[in-house]
Amino acid sequence: MKYTKIFLKVLVCCVVVFFIFNLSFSKVETIADFTEYIKSNPNDYEGYYGRANLYKSFGVYKQAIQDYDKVIELKPDLVEAYNNRGFSYVELEKFDLAFADFNKALELKPDLPEAYNNRGFAYFNLQKYDLALADFNKALEINPKYAEPYFNRGNIYKSLEKYDLAIEDYSKAIEFDYPRHNLPYINRGLVYFALGQYEKAIQDYDVAIDMDSFDVNGYNYRGEAYLALGDEENAQKDFEMAKKIESE
Repeated sequence: MKYTKIFLKVLVCCVVVFFIFNLSFSKVETIADFTEYIKSNPNDYEGYYGRANLYKSFGVYKQAIQDYDKVIELKPDLVEAYNNRGFSYVELEKFDLAFADFNKALELKPDLPEAYNNRGFAYFNLQKYDLALADFNKALEINPKYAEPYFNRGNIYKSLEKYDLAIEDYSKAIEFDYPRHNLPYINRGLVYFALGQYEKAIQDYDVAIDMDSFDVNGYNYRGEAYLALGDEENAQKDFEMAKKIESE
């Protein structure tokens, strides 16, 4: 079991590195296909857009932005390109450029919930919570089943210690299948812990760990909850597991 886990972690790391340097078989074939298409069709925005979205999905934001720049040059009315480039700027902490892109996206399509959510996320990073809440609320007004604004709004409520509202939003994010699947459970568990509801916190951490058995935070947080209940034996097991994962 130990060697299987080590092998899986090494494999994942290799895939990440190979993708970034265009050496991962499945990803490189896709990137290479877009690149070849671009060489043959340099004035077709779709090749740049497809490659940009792949770079963005893998966190290679500088390359993504370069491709989105070309997309916007070729098709300046493509609203998704502004929204996706704005998100990439947020990840690089270039907030002024991000806001310009989100505002442009909303100028082109005022009912785009993803742009409101992403702009709200940028405001959240700047701790401008009122503006962030307004954008998350607007995103949910447009699409009440959109999981990400619930999660993001829950993070604001957690920061403001409005715990009942945070729990409600994290629960909604879970209901509507938040894409980073175990984070709402982790964060809801933190809220339960802050409220002294340690058993409920442990239940959420259990689910989070079942979803991602390599989540170090899940083990550490659950260990803290066990300690709060006086269960030093299970707490120590979780802390040891977290250290083991970090060392492998």
